[in-house]
Amino acid sequence: MNREIGAVLAVFLLSALFSFVAFSQDKSEYTVLVKSANGRVLIYNGKNIFFTIELKGENIGQTSTIFQMFLTVDGRPLQIHGLPIGDFMKGGTANKASANAILEKHRDWEVNYLSEVFGKDLNVTSEFVHIAQDRDALLWGFAMPKDGKLNGNAMMSSLSTNHCSLWGFPVIGQKVEDVQDQFYLTTISNHHVVLINCAIKGSDTRDAAKAFLMESLSTLNVSDKPIDVKAVQKAAPR
Repeated sequence: MNREIGAVLAVFLLSALFSFVAFSQDKSEYTVLVKSANGRVLIYNGKNIFFTIELKGENIGQTSTIFQMFLTVDGRPLQIHGLPIGDFMKGGTANKASANAILEKHRDWEVNYLSEVFGKDLNVTSEFVHIAQDRDALLWGFAMPKDGKLNGNAMMSSLSTNHCSLWGFPVIGQKVEDVQDQFYLTTISNHHVVLINCAIKGSDTRDAAKAFLMESLSTLNVSDKPIDVKAVQKAAPR
């Protein structure tokens, strides 16, 4: 490792450490997994967004990187997040925009950031899908670049913003070639974008990942107040 790369990584790791400590001290946003009949229910109590999503699977747990906590469902890396629309769209514009336009704006915001990270344009596919009786969502994704030059400064910016951190960055000890594609499924609720993202690797396929994301987000249940974790745990199957 040459001195320049070493210096970038040193600063990056130090910034990540401070970010992790700050996040650990912030109890206003957290997630909890509770046993369900089909797998686990994720309870998400954000700063102004509260919801549950059921994740169906046999082996469900959490795994950490220097960026943030990820979930794993039967080996599939996953993250779930509630993002204020105001983070990427001005209030006046958002108030006049349709739900579909807001989801497309969020996609473009994330893609622009990720293109900076990878140092090249991403070939993004996108489609609107119907996931529940009264809920539509935007499904989008891209193949992981294999020949881009990672931008350390752009990656560090994700530590102070609500951009998603992808499973598959080599700086967190993973092999990029292990991850073939990234898929996102997003919908709108209570002035937030609710996002579920997964990495496709190994024997996983796009069709299987798409079906999993749609089935999971179809169980979205939004609350107007923080969810009582103890009450959900008490009612959970033994």
